[in-house]
Amino acid sequence: MVYLTRKCEFSASHYYHNPEFTAEENQRVFGKCANLNGHGHNYTLEVTVKGEVDPKTGFVVDLKELKEILNREVLEALDHRHLNKEVPEFFHQIPTTENLAIAIWHRLQNKLNVAKLHRVRVYELPDLFVDFYGEACKPISRGATSFPHRTGYTMTECRRRRIVPSMASAITRMDTDTIMRCKSR
Repeated sequence: MVYLTRKCEFSASHYYHNPEFTAEENQRVFGKCANLNGHGHNYTLEVTVKGEVDPKTGFVVDLKELKEILNREVLEALDHRHLNKEVPEFFHQIPTTENLAIAIWHRLQNKLNVAKLHRVRVYELPDLFVDFYGEACKPISRGATSFPHRTGYTMTECRRRRIVPSMASAITRMDTDTIMRCKSR
């Protein structure tokens, strides 16, 4: 099994807002990120695929095909967009980096012909990223509200709900330093 990673970048804006929270709760939980005018990030996306090396080509995947899929399914849809207002997955879902990684997974998972999608890594900042491997993967539905319909809990939610992270089916896999930074995004 060989793992191949393709990296690309995109810029997008968003804000965090849970309609089930009061204005005060949104401000307390999300801080500056709750500003409805939004703020932007220059995201870095790493998509890792896995497969056997084709003995005829020496490839796990045709890099040109992978680049075209990333451009069509991710970059054209997300680059220079306001995630809350222009991307259907986030009309009713908070566009956290965690949910962004899940949405990208769904956009890509059935598009590859030979290789299999292994990991989606989204960097919000150089020292803050989310890995998603497709575990317990349910589509983000257009009619979903924010937290109750997620596939698991972020580390921030685990702390808020006083759940032991190892028991929480956490959807983030970050190093300790990054986990500690979650609350201050």
